[in-house]
Amino acid sequence: MDESNVDRSDNANDRTDPPQHDVEQEIVDVPGAPAGLRWWPAALIVGLAVVVDSIMWWVARENRPIQSVTLWLTGMIVPALLLIWWMFASRVRWKTRFIGLGIVVLGVIGFRSMFRVDEFTGELFPVLSFRWSQTAEAAAAEYRETQSVSKKMADSGGIDEIVVTAGDWPQFRGIDRHGNVPDSGIRTDWEEHPPEEIWRHPIGPGWSSFIVMGGLAITQEQHLEDEAVVCYDAESGEQIWSHSDRTRFSESMGSDGPRATPTYFDGLVYAQGATGQLNCLDAHTGEVVWAKNILDDTGAKLLQWGMSGSPLVFDDLVVVNAGGPDNAGVVAYDRLTGERVWAAGQGAASYSSPRLAELHGVRQILVFSGNGLTGHQPETGDVLWHLPWQVSPKVNAIVPYQIGEDQLFIASGYSVGAGLVNVLRDGEEWTAEQVWKSIRLKAKFNDVVVKDGFVYGLDEGVLTCLDLKTGKRKWKAGRFGYGQILLLDDLLLVLAESGEVLLIKAEPKKSKPLARFQAIEGKTWNHPTLVRGRLFVRNAREAACYDISQ
Repeated sequence: MDESNVDRSDNANDRTDPPQHDVEQEIVDVPGAPAGLRWWPAALIVGLAVVVDSIMWWVARENRPIQSVTLWLTGMIVPALLLIWWMFASRVRWKTRFIGLGIVVLGVIGFRSMFRVDEFTGELFPVLSFRWSQTAEAAAAEYRETQSVSKKMADSGGIDEIVVTAGDWPQFRGIDRHGNVPDSGIRTDWEEHPPEEIWRHPIGPGWSSFIVMGGLAITQEQHLEDEAVVCYDAESGEQIWSHSDRTRFSESMGSDGPRATPTYFDGLVYAQGATGQLNCLDAHTGEVVWAKNILDDTGAKLLQWGMSGSPLVFDDLVVVNAGGPDNAGVVAYDRLTGERVWAAGQGAASYSSPRLAELHGVRQILVFSGNGLTGHQPETGDVLWHLPWQVSPKVNAIVPYQIGEDQLFIASGYSVGAGLVNVLRDGEEWTAEQVWKSIRLKAKFNDVVVKDGFVYGLDEGVLTCLDLKTGKRKWKAGRFGYGQILLLDDLLLVLAESGEVLLIKAEPKKSKPLARFQAIEGKTWNHPTLVRGRLFVRNAREAACYDISQ
C-alpha cells in the first residue's frame, strides 16, 4: 500500500469545508447594514393626508379658497414628512438616502430656476411662466414706447366737448352701478356672426374697468413704478393722455396695480388709486385739477388688497369709503376744490364702492363697509341706519343692489353668503332688518344682477340663481371662476376669469350658454363695459374692444 496515498486520504477526510451562507443573509447579518426598505411610514403619511384632505374638502365645500389652502398645506407638509422618513426611517443605505436627497434638492433648484409665479387665480392656484419669457408688464411697457399721441388728438388739436348720452358708461358698472344694459341691441348668433375685434393691445396691470363716454375709454393701470389714469380713443384704442403718480401697490395673491374704476362727471375724471391717491383730472387733457391722499387725510390704514372703491360723484360732492378713525369712515370732498365737506361713520374701509339710492323716496348714500351696510344722509353724512354684516377678514366688496323702494341685496365670500335687507322708515326713524340669509351665493368680489325677482351671481366661481323672495337656490351650473356679470335685457353676459365671454339666458331654470368666444387671455377679474354694442374688456395683460351690435 502506498503510504502517501493513505495519508492524503486521511487528511482529506479530516478537512472540513467552510459553511455555505446565503449572500443576502450575510448582508443582513453584518452589523449596521440595512434590513430593507421600510415603506409603511410613507404609506401612512400619504394615507392620512388623503383622509384629512377629503374631510377638509367636504367641510369647506362652500368655501373654494379654503379648499385650495388645504391642498397648499398638504403640498408643503407631506413632502417634508416624506423627506424626513426617507432620511431617518426608510432603512435604505445612507449612500442611497443622500443620493435621493440630492435629487430632490436639484429638482427644487431646477424648478425654481425654470419657472416663476406670475399671479394666483381666484382659487389661489399659482400661474407659472418660464423665467426667460417676457412678463406681461414688460410687454405693455414696450408697447407704450412705440405709441404716439392719438391721431384724433393730433388732427383736432384736442378733445371736443364731452357729452354723456344714453347708453354711455361714465362710472363703475354703469349709470346706477347695477351693471344693467337695457335695450342692449346685441347679436347673439356668434357662430355665424362672431364678435368683430375693433382693437386690442397690451395694458399695464390693474383690476380697473373702462368708463366710456364721448368717444373716450378711460381706465387705471400700473406703468412700472407709476400708477396711471389713462385715456384711450374708444374707436381705435390709441392713447390720448395719461396721468401718473409715483406709487405702486403690490400684493402676491391679489397682484399689482390699481383696483378702482374712474368716475366721469361734468368734464372731470375722478380716480382713486390702490394706495389711497384720489385725483381729479381734466377729462380733455389729463391735467391735475386737485389731488389728495385719503389715507393721509383721514388717518386710515391701507387695506390688505389695496383701496378698491370707485369714487361716487354727484351734485358738488365726491364720496369715498376711507375707513378712517374718529368718524371718518366715509368722507365727502368738494368735487371742484378737493376740500373736505364732511366725514361720518365708524365703518371700517372695505373693497366696495358707495352708491346713491332712493329709499322710501329719500335719497341716501349706501356704503357696504367692513362692518356692514349703512345709509348716509347725502348733505351731511349723518348715519340714517346701519345693518351689521361682518366677514373675517373684512372684505365686503360688492355694490349693494337695490330691490324696489325699500330692499337691498348684499353678499360676501368666505362662507358668509348673501342676504336680503328691508330698510324701514317711521317718520324720522330709520331701521334695517335682515329678511333672509343664504350660504348659497357667496359673491366675494363679483357683483350680481337681478331680473324678475331672481338674483344671478358667481358663488365662489359657479354661476348661481337665487329666488329673491326666499333666498332659496334655483340652480347652480357652470364654473366661470371669479369673473364678472352684466345684465343685457334678458341675457347674462359673463366675462369669465379665463377671459372668455358667454351669453346665458337670465331665467330661473337652468340653461346652457347661447354663445361664447375667447375675448382676452389671462386672469380676468375686471368688469366688462358695454356701450351701444361695443364691448370693452381688459385684465392685467391686455385690453380689447369688440363690436357685438346687431
